[in-house]
Amino acid sequence: MDEWPKIQERLAQLDDFISEVMSSRDNSRPHNLLLLIDRWLKQFHLSSRIDCSEILTETYFQARSEIRDKGVHIEKLPAWFKTVSYRMIRDLSKKAKNRNRATQRLSRHNEHFTENVIHLNEFDHTSIEALLEASAKLKEEELQILKLRIVQGLSWKEVKHRWIAETGKDISEAALRKKGERALKHLRGEFTAKHPKISLQIKGVV
Repeated sequence: MDEWPKIQERLAQLDDFISEVMSSRDNSRPHNLLLLIDRWLKQFHLSSRIDCSEILTETYFQARSEIRDKGVHIEKLPAWFKTVSYRMIRDLSKKAKNRNRATQRLSRHNEHFTENVIHLNEFDHTSIEALLEASAKLKEEELQILKLRIVQGLSWKEVKHRWIAETGKDISEAALRKKGERALKHLRGEFTAKHPKISLQIKGVV
């Protein structure tokens, strides 16, 4: 319990850092985080599919989890965000290449398949702030399900395996899907309540 004030202080520092990053979006300095993320997305040929705001949002979720759940003190937030963002983009690039190879193999054999692609629409940074505010109101398990399903694009079977591995609790895919539907409804509700004029659109079926 004695650690909680420190954790709250670190979370506040994290939110201040994110606000500073978003306010400097139009700044052309070479070390601007959003510009770096955008450059890495282009380097890994992902800029047409992923917006730098999505990477920033997911990295924020990871930082928040490290601080709140594990009590980690991230001393140098800029360096941490750069490292984690770069690693995330590199991993997404590998997954995209593997998925493309699998798609080509299936196409050669004339098999019918549907690739379920889920992603957040491009956000301006007012929308990012609104999303971060809404996500902070979610329970940890809600946030985890949405992160695995929407941000990482895992199938429900993969989400189930990750869920069991991380929580040690068995659950059916149907029950997990229901949790996901409720989590998305909760996120939309929190988002719309604070920002009724901003449209939160998430493509794909949760």
